[in-house]
Amino acid sequence: MAFLKSHPKIWAIAHEPIILGLICNLWNSEYFPTATRMTLTSLYSNIIQHLLRCSLENQTIDTSYMTNDEIYENCKQEMLLLQTIAFEGMKRNMLHLKKEIIQNALRKIEPDPANRAAVANKLNKIGILKRLARSECSKIHEMEQVYFFIHSSFQQYFAAQYLTDNLIHNMDETIQFIQIQKYNKRYQLLYSFMSGLVIEKPSSLYMEIFWNVFCAQPLDLVGMRHMELVITCLDETGGRNVFPLRDLLLNKIADCFKTCLSKKAAVSDKIIHLLRSNLFVQRSQLINDILSYAFKMKSTTARNIASSLTEAAITSELINTLVMAINDPDHKTQSIAASVLEGLVKTKLTSQLLNTVLCVLKHQNIEIRHIVGSALQVVVRNNLLPTVIVTLVNALKDEDRLVREYVALALGELDHKAVTIEVLNGLLVALKDNNENVRKNVALALGRLGDKAVTAEVINGLLVALKDKNENVRENVASTFKEFGDKAFMPEVLNGLLQALEDQNSNVKRNVVAALGKLGGKDVTIVIIAKLLQTLKDQDNGITSNAKSSLRALIAKEPSPEVINMLIRSLKDNDHHVRGPVASVLKQIGNKEATIEVIDELLLLFKDRVDEVRWAAAGSLRKLITERFVLHAINSLLEMLKCQEFQTCAYCTLKGLVEDQAITEMTKPILAVTKHKDRNVRGCAHFLLQKLGEKGATVEAINTLLVALKCEDEDEDGNVRLSLKTLIKATSSPPIINIWLNALRDSDYRVRECLVSVLPKLNDKSVTTEIISQLLQVSKDENKTIRIYAVRALGQLCRTVALPQVTDRLVEVLKDPNYDVRCSAVLALHGLEANASTSEVINEVLQILSDQSPHVRENAIWVLGVSRGKTVLPEVISGLLEALNDKKSGKQFRAASVIERLGVMGVMAVTPEVITGLLQAMKEQDSDLKWRAAYALEILVKKNPTPEVINILIQMPRDQDSRVRCDVIRALGELGQKKTTPEVLNCLLLAVDDPSDDVQQKAISVLRSLQLNSAVLSKLNTNILRKLTTCNYVFYRTSLFELISAYTETQNDIWPSVIFEQALGMGFGITLVEDKIFVFENEDIASQVDISSSMTRTASKALIQSFLDQAEEYRLRWE
Repeated sequence: MAFLKSHPKIWAIAHEPIILGLICNLWNSEYFPTATRMTLTSLYSNIIQHLLRCSLENQTIDTSYMTNDEIYENCKQEMLLLQTIAFEGMKRNMLHLKKEIIQNALRKIEPDPANRAAVANKLNKIGILKRLARSECSKIHEMEQVYFFIHSSFQQYFAAQYLTDNLIHNMDETIQFIQIQKYNKRYQLLYSFMSGLVIEKPSSLYMEIFWNVFCAQPLDLVGMRHMELVITCLDETGGRNVFPLRDLLLNKIADCFKTCLSKKAAVSDKIIHLLRSNLFVQRSQLINDILSYAFKMKSTTARNIASSLTEAAITSELINTLVMAINDPDHKTQSIAASVLEGLVKTKLTSQLLNTVLCVLKHQNIEIRHIVGSALQVVVRNNLLPTVIVTLVNALKDEDRLVREYVALALGELDHKAVTIEVLNGLLVALKDNNENVRKNVALALGRLGDKAVTAEVINGLLVALKDKNENVRENVASTFKEFGDKAFMPEVLNGLLQALEDQNSNVKRNVVAALGKLGGKDVTIVIIAKLLQTLKDQDNGITSNAKSSLRALIAKEPSPEVINMLIRSLKDNDHHVRGPVASVLKQIGNKEATIEVIDELLLLFKDRVDEVRWAAAGSLRKLITERFVLHAINSLLEMLKCQEFQTCAYCTLKGLVEDQAITEMTKPILAVTKHKDRNVRGCAHFLLQKLGEKGATVEAINTLLVALKCEDEDEDGNVRLSLKTLIKATSSPPIINIWLNALRDSDYRVRECLVSVLPKLNDKSVTTEIISQLLQVSKDENKTIRIYAVRALGQLCRTVALPQVTDRLVEVLKDPNYDVRCSAVLALHGLEANASTSEVINEVLQILSDQSPHVRENAIWVLGVSRGKTVLPEVISGLLEALNDKKSGKQFRAASVIERLGVMGVMAVTPEVITGLLQAMKEQDSDLKWRAAYALEILVKKNPTPEVINILIQMPRDQDSRVRCDVIRALGELGQKKTTPEVLNCLLLAVDDPSDDVQQKAISVLRSLQLNSAVLSKLNTNILRKLTTCNYVFYRTSLFELISAYTETQNDIWPSVIFEQALGMGFGITLVEDKIFVFENEDIASQVDISSSMTRTASKALIQSFLDQAEEYRLRWE
């Protein structure tokens, strides 16, 4: 895995299972190369050599003492055959190779027909060329015999071998192929292989011809594709400087980077991206040059350069460049260089880099030291290399105290498994350092090293340091004992910490108190707790806070009767600073150890004169109460509830207990308190009753509250009502339902109103005929509020149940004299899923669209939006359009919203009348109505973009509201490529000139998603084209071929820069060969623009010269 990750190109291709399997087989063999320079070409060469050996072994040929050349000679015919087949397939752009190609290659390699079968048989045994299974083959070539290479990269490798061998013997064919196809992305790997293969040839002539052809015309007129090809091919040379052009090409790349760093950052970023995956180019002087220039320009790009490097690229020269930048007088350069070093240290620490870090730790700038020191801590946390640890331990003796300080902190970040006796000994020696900051950091580091640091020697050293003259050292030593916990317990440690409690420094004392909380043991705990209880009276908040934490930890660990008795005694201490914390930590004993004595003592504290003590007792009581004591506590707290001084604390505790442990038995005592003479007490009791929920919903409770409801005056019946509603809602038991039904017939309107406003927890199966009948009767009550609640209840209970009598009653209520009742009926009908969309109901709703009340009219619109069928009824559409055009009724916005909702559901007919109605609404003054109608329009257009609808949109006059125009453009954007007619495009292009920035950007966004052809592009006038370029518009979906064709037709001077920028940004290549311009995009076959006519020849000359000028500006010309 380390080998794969150290070679970016190999790592990228190893994700293919077949390739990974071949690499693993080679790795496990005795023939895996030991060379450090492993290029992709050498890897494939070795894989193929290994496959050939295995093939010969299978033929009972011993290859143990054969050289690679001898292996190749034994398989020469098979190799030539594979090369020929691969090249023929590449020429024809074929991965699946017909039998005809195989036969032609066999005839070429083996003239004797009698021997061809033997050659083919040997070829099959190698396993590089496979035959598709018949079932797979039938899907592709109708039962023809079809072959394929085990991976496309092997086809490119063998094709590269074919071309390499023919650089001299068949030069014209090879050169012509390279010249025409060298910028075809599909062949980039092939050319990389060629670069690696020519360098292994015994004659340098192969290499000279290859690079001369590559650097000769036709060259990429943009330059970026050529740079990509040069970098990948240079990388396959393995960093060897064996041909004259190498240094020239590297200097050219560096020159381009330096120019573009300030002019065109996208290009410099692309160069860095290319260098990231090309390991051997990184090792050249190029990296040092561009990094040095980035520092010189104070550019943060230096960080990106460093992050792209592999460990092998961190050379002495690069480190020297980095150190010079860190020592630069300019503060910004220092900062950038420090951040670069930080990144390298965290990810690619080498011994040389570590030595550099140690030197930088002496830097006079504290920010630089802090950055590098922090990075060192991070890398130590993640790096277990013994050499790194040894270097750091030795650095503890460095003569510079700053180095010793940072190294001590770094060693504290070691993984516990990496802690050795040498590390501990080094730190113990440093614990006696003359510098107090070093001693302080060492003490802190020891506390971070885990169990391995808890040795007798370390503990003794820390006990001595606990008496250090420097308070910061003592503070960190105490903190380390806290980290060690009870693993470090021994009498000497306990005595030392107890003595340190007398330290005059509060920070030391805080850590000592915290450390004591980590110690344990039955006898020891009592001693420590006694000391900590005394510490609670300290005036320092930090000390008392740590004392509380330590008490909590010790009590939770050892809740013995002796400890509990000690705490109970402390609850009676005269100092409330003791009573409060003790009451708070008492909950740590757990409810299993809580006795009635503990509960009673806590209850007594509810009457303490100090609020803090009362609330602390309340917190512990809630944690310790169990079912055994809960009623006892409830009764006691209800009594305290009657005292105003203790009321708040008692109520909050009661509330918590009821929420945590609600039982039916609580109902009776709480009900009793609802009759208390004090209004506040009664209010608290009602709230507690509500918290009981279903547990409190007893017949007795309901009846008591019903009686109370009739007796209370109007100012105080709110609590009773809320309690009744809460308890009835919480249950659906038959007794409660019966009480509820009977109460609906009560003569007191307050009872009827309260009960009809609340429904029990009824599911659909629990809704009985009796309940519905009673609600139907109540819906005729003389009290309008009761009628409203009854109608709402009917709508809620019958939303999924088809009950004609309910629907009929709701329709009747539409004629109720009170508009609120009518509104409720409309909303109830809207919620009926079963039969609210019947024609009868719809007709009634359409009639009330002319209701006198605007609320009724508006709510009626929502009912029209309920559609359970496939399409909306025509009368509903008519009603919605009428409402949409009714300017006085206030129905327009809701009508537009309903049309939108029906459009989303896909049930709204997209007719010219609907579209016209929405467009008309978009012209209204109400801006909310405008955008809602526009959004509905977008939905409908997306669902069903008929020609009539599109025609209406593009002929719409410009609205004054930019939001409307923007939404029309958005709607047009939903048409997609196929529905975007020239008329639509013209409308979008005109919108690019819109005075509103939002409309412009929306139009540009829509245009960007379309694949525009030259016929459309040629119609762009100069103003629109300039606007598109100003807005950084890029024709992402449009090919360069179409852009160039548009230029040759229009000869608009803006096009050359647009085409160049797109080609540069996308990494496309453009070449000129005779009377044709070749355009290379992605992995497609090159497009050709014929410029043989006089008009296109003139235009193309200007275009090419523009390309060359722009490329020269960025130093991308490669002549």
